[in-house]
Amino acid sequence: MNVSTSLLVILMFTSIVGIGIANILMAFAEHISTLSKVRGRSLGAAWLLIILLSYLGMFWNSTLIVEREDWLYTEFLFVVLGPILLLFSSSLMIRLLARDPENESDDVSDHTLPRFFLIYACVQGWFIGMDYILFDMWSVATTLSFALLIAAACLAFVKKQSVVWGFTAVILTLSIIDIVLR
Repeated sequence: MNVSTSLLVILMFTSIVGIGIANILMAFAEHISTLSKVRGRSLGAAWLLIILLSYLGMFWNSTLIVEREDWLYTEFLFVVLGPILLLFSSSLMIRLLARDPENESDDVSDHTLPRFFLIYACVQGWFIGMDYILFDMWSVATTLSFALLIAAACLAFVKKQSVVWGFTAVILTLSIIDIVLR
Protein backbone atom coordinates (compact mmCIF):
# COMPACT_ATOMS: atom_id res chain seq x y z
CA MET A 1 0.00 0.00 0.00
CA ASN A 2 1.38 3.37 -1.04
CA VAL A 3 0.54 6.12 1.45
CA SER A 4 1.32 9.68 0.40
CA THR A 5 3.21 11.96 2.74
CA SER A 6 0.38 14.49 2.42
CA LEU A 7 -2.00 11.98 3.95
CA LEU A 8 0.34 11.39 6.89
CA VAL A 9 0.81 15.12 7.45
CA ILE A 10 -2.93 15.85 7.30
CA LEU A 11 -3.80 12.95 9.62
CA MET A 12 -1.48 14.19 12.34
CA PHE A 13 -2.50 17.81 11.78
CA THR A 14 -6.24 17.17 11.94
CA SER A 15 -5.86 14.83 14.92
CA ILE A 16 -4.19 17.54 16.99
CA VAL A 17 -6.65 20.18 15.77
CA GLY A 18 -9.57 17.86 16.68
CA ILE A 19 -8.17 17.29 20.17
CA GLY A 20 -7.78 21.04 20.61
CA ILE A 21 -11.33 21.78 19.46
CA ALA A 22 -12.70 19.12 21.81
CA ASN A 23 -10.61 20.57 24.65
CA ILE A 24 -12.08 24.03 24.12
CA LEU A 25 -15.65 22.80 23.71
CA MET A 26 -15.36 20.87 27.00
CA ALA A 27 -14.02 24.02 28.68
CA PHE A 28 -16.95 26.04 27.33
CA ALA A 29 -19.36 23.40 28.64
CA GLU A 30 -17.72 23.61 32.08
CA HIS A 31 -17.77 27.39 31.91
CA ILE A 32 -21.49 27.42 31.05
CA SER A 33 -22.35 24.92 33.79
CA THR A 34 -20.83 27.24 36.41
CA LEU A 35 -22.25 30.55 35.17
CA SER A 36 -23.01 31.71 38.69
CA LYS A 37 -19.27 31.59 39.48
CA VAL A 38 -18.12 33.27 36.26
CA ARG A 39 -17.29 36.71 37.68
CA GLY A 40 -13.93 37.85 36.38
CA ARG A 41 -13.62 35.01 33.90
CA SER A 42 -15.13 36.59 30.81
CA LEU A 43 -11.69 37.56 29.47
CA GLY A 44 -10.67 33.91 29.52
CA ALA A 45 -13.88 32.94 27.75
CA ALA A 46 -13.19 35.59 25.08
CA TRP A 47 -9.72 34.14 24.55
CA LEU A 48 -11.10 30.61 24.32
CA LEU A 49 -13.39 31.91 21.57
CA ILE A 50 -10.37 33.40 19.77
CA ILE A 51 -8.50 30.10 20.08
CA LEU A 52 -11.54 28.17 18.85
CA LEU A 53 -11.71 30.45 15.80
CA SER A 54 -8.00 29.80 15.20
CA TYR A 55 -8.57 26.05 15.39
CA LEU A 56 -11.52 26.22 13.00
CA GLY A 57 -9.42 28.30 10.63
CA MET A 58 -6.63 25.73 10.83
CA PHE A 59 -9.06 22.92 10.13
CA TRP A 60 -10.70 24.74 7.23
CA ASN A 61 -7.33 25.41 5.63
CA SER A 62 -6.17 21.83 6.03
CA THR A 63 -7.25 21.29 2.43
CA LEU A 64 -4.22 23.33 1.39
CA ILE A 65 -1.96 20.86 3.18
CA VAL A 66 -3.44 17.97 1.20
CA GLU A 67 -2.82 19.74 -2.12
CA ARG A 68 0.93 19.67 -1.58
CA GLU A 69 2.42 16.33 -2.56
CA ASP A 70 6.00 16.31 -1.30
CA TRP A 71 6.80 17.07 2.32
CA LEU A 72 10.13 17.13 4.09
CA TYR A 73 10.25 15.84 7.65
CA THR A 74 11.16 19.31 8.95
CA GLU A 75 8.11 20.75 7.17
CA PHE A 76 5.94 18.06 8.75
CA LEU A 77 7.28 19.02 12.18
CA PHE A 78 6.57 22.67 11.47
CA VAL A 79 3.01 21.91 10.28
CA VAL A 80 2.11 20.06 13.49
CA LEU A 81 3.84 22.68 15.66
CA GLY A 82 0.98 25.19 15.14
CA PRO A 83 -1.82 23.01 16.50
CA ILE A 84 0.45 21.85 19.33
CA LEU A 85 1.21 25.45 20.36
CA LEU A 86 -2.49 26.30 20.18
CA LEU A 87 -3.25 23.26 22.35
CA PHE A 88 -0.71 24.48 24.92
CA SER A 89 -2.17 27.98 24.90
CA SER A 90 -5.75 26.72 25.27
CA SER A 91 -4.66 24.49 28.17
CA LEU A 92 -3.14 27.52 29.93
CA MET A 93 -6.33 29.54 29.46
CA ILE A 94 -8.51 26.64 30.60
CA ARG A 95 -6.32 26.39 33.72
CA LEU A 96 -6.93 30.07 34.39
CA LEU A 97 -10.68 29.67 33.91
CA ALA A 98 -10.78 26.68 36.24
CA ARG A 99 -9.05 28.44 39.12
CA ASP A 100 -11.01 29.91 42.00
CA PRO A 101 -10.14 33.61 42.11
CA GLU A 102 -11.26 33.88 45.74
CA ASN A 103 -8.91 31.13 46.96
CA GLU A 104 -5.93 31.68 44.69
CA SER A 105 -3.73 34.72 44.45
CA ASP A 106 -3.31 36.71 41.26
CA ASP A 107 0.19 35.22 40.97
CA VAL A 108 -1.33 32.40 38.91
CA SER A 109 -2.76 34.79 36.34
CA ASP A 110 0.24 37.14 36.55
CA HIS A 111 2.56 34.30 35.54
CA THR A 112 0.25 32.34 33.26
CA LEU A 113 -1.22 35.14 31.14
CA PRO A 114 2.13 36.40 29.77
CA ARG A 115 3.06 32.82 28.83
CA PHE A 116 -0.31 32.35 27.17
CA PHE A 117 0.07 35.54 25.13
CA LEU A 118 3.63 34.67 24.07
CA ILE A 119 2.56 31.19 22.96
CA TYR A 120 -0.36 32.70 21.05
CA ALA A 121 2.10 35.11 19.39
CA CYS A 122 4.16 32.06 18.36
CA VAL A 123 1.02 30.56 16.82
CA GLN A 124 0.68 33.68 14.68
CA GLY A 125 4.33 33.28 13.69
CA TRP A 126 3.42 29.73 12.68
CA PHE A 127 0.64 31.07 10.42
CA ILE A 128 3.19 33.36 8.78
CA GLY A 129 5.52 30.38 8.26
CA MET A 130 2.68 28.31 6.81
CA ASP A 131 1.95 31.07 4.30
CA TYR A 132 5.57 30.82 3.21
CA ILE A 133 5.55 26.99 3.05
CA LEU A 134 2.23 26.72 1.20
CA PHE A 135 2.27 29.84 -0.98
CA ASP A 136 5.85 31.14 -0.90
CA MET A 137 4.50 34.69 -0.67
CA TRP A 138 3.36 37.49 1.63
CA SER A 139 -0.37 38.19 1.50
CA VAL A 140 -3.01 40.28 3.27
CA ALA A 141 -3.67 37.27 5.55
CA THR A 142 0.07 37.14 6.35
CA THR A 143 -0.04 40.83 7.26
CA LEU A 144 -3.00 40.17 9.58
CA SER A 145 -1.10 37.31 11.21
CA PHE A 146 1.84 39.66 11.71
CA ALA A 147 -0.45 42.24 13.34
CA LEU A 148 -1.90 39.50 15.58
CA LEU A 149 1.62 38.40 16.51
CA ILE A 150 2.59 41.94 17.54
CA ALA A 151 -0.66 42.48 19.48
CA ALA A 152 -0.36 39.17 21.34
CA ALA A 153 3.31 39.79 22.14
CA CYS A 154 2.43 43.24 23.51
CA LEU A 155 -0.23 41.69 25.74
CA ALA A 156 2.46 39.62 27.45
CA PHE A 157 3.75 42.84 29.01
CA VAL A 158 0.48 44.69 29.69
CA LYS A 159 -0.96 44.64 33.21
CA LYS A 160 -3.83 47.14 32.93
CA GLN A 161 -7.14 45.28 32.51
CA SER A 162 -8.76 47.88 30.23
CA VAL A 163 -5.80 47.71 27.83
CA VAL A 164 -5.94 43.90 27.84
CA TRP A 165 -9.65 44.06 26.98
CA GLY A 166 -8.95 46.57 24.19
CA PHE A 167 -6.25 44.37 22.68
CA THR A 168 -8.53 41.34 23.05
CA ALA A 169 -11.31 43.08 21.11
CA VAL A 170 -8.85 44.04 18.36
CA ILE A 171 -7.43 40.51 18.22
CA LEU A 172 -10.91 38.97 18.03
CA THR A 173 -11.84 41.30 15.16
CA LEU A 174 -8.56 40.62 13.31
CA SER A 175 -9.00 36.87 13.88
CA ILE A 176 -12.43 36.93 12.26
CA ILE A 177 -11.11 38.95 9.30
CA ASP A 178 -8.14 36.57 9.02
CA ILE A 179 -10.42 33.51 8.82
CA VAL A 180 -12.53 35.19 6.14
CA LEU A 181 -9.44 36.06 4.07
CA ARG A 182 -7.80 32.65 4.34
